[in-house]
Amino acid sequence: MKTTGKIITAAAAGIAAGAVAGLLLAPKSGKETRDMLQKKGNKLTDKMKDGVKEGKDTMSGIREKIEESLKDVNHKVGGVI
Repeated sequence: MKTTGKIITAAAAGIAAGAVAGLLLAPKSGKETRDMLQKKGNKLTDKMKDGVKEGKDTMSGIREKIEESLKDVNHKVGGVI
């Protein structure tokens, strides 16, 4: 497993452990806990969507740079590629 995968796995495990501990130790009613979980879930979803968008934007920029570099190389070698 690559380093990024290990980091993501560790983060997910930490989030899950924190959520379980929070539920077990929370002095709130079931409805309050559900409402809290829904709000936190919505925030997490928004953060994940933002992260995915940022990743797509980054990859798009990288792709454009690669395409420009390939065109430049192709031009320099006289259209061989």
